[in-house]
Amino acid sequence: MIGVRDHIRLPAGVELTPEGLRDDVRGETFAVNETARALLVGADGRGTAELAELLVARFGIASEAALVDARSFCRALNERFLLNVDALTATRRRRHVDTSTVLAALISTARALAGRAAAVGSLAAAVTFVLLAGLGAPMLGPPLALGAALALSLVLHEGGHAAALRGVPCCVCLAGVAVLLLHRPLPGRRRVLVAVSGPLTAGAAGLAALAVAAAFQLEELGPAALVLLSHVAALTVAGRDGRVACGLS
Repeated sequence: MIGVRDHIRLPAGVELTPEGLRDDVRGETFAVNETARALLVGADGRGTAELAELLVARFGIASEAALVDARSFCRALNERFLLNVDALTATRRRRHVDTSTVLAALISTARALAGRAAAVGSLAAAVTFVLLAGLGAPMLGPPLALGAALALSLVLHEGGHAAALRGVPCCVCLAGVAVLLLHRPLPGRRRVLVAVSGPLTAGAAGLAALAVAAAFQLEELGPAALVLLSHVAALTVAGRDGRVACGLS
């Protein structure tokens, strides 16, 4: 739910043009009416209450009606990843990813997912530590390794997709606990390559971690390597990437 003090912004790659709201990632332009245009002009970090004031001043409508319209409009665009909302509540956000090179794609993905990866890794580390403590083995190494592996696997998975999208505009989208990469439609073989690149990137890192664990007898690295390797399961029809690769979605 979007609050009256939540700040509204157009995400990178989305701009208001004379023709309408242009999304460079999708490669589409969405028509907007005069009321929507007035709201989008003010989508520069202002709150929905401030946007409602624009409607009152421009069209002379009642304040309460203007606030309802502003919040409904922002929620509709946010659900389509066309508007970012700076809020503590569960809203959808998108962040631009630079796909000019493989390295740029990985770095941009890491930045876009930094907060989510840190939260996932910290939670996993805390839960693992509590479980080990309950078993009488309150060791810090394994929980930290597992938490780091979960955070890294998230970045590598989505970063692998982004790297395969070299030259294609894309962005990381966050919707609650879900993470997805938004980009324009791709031809058959390129679509399959992008789909399999995420799980394979994380899986390759898992194999490397297993090799290091075996070579240097680092037992605590084993579970972390398995976390990375588990992403290969996404290549089956049970995973979204596998269904895309098989042409099922």
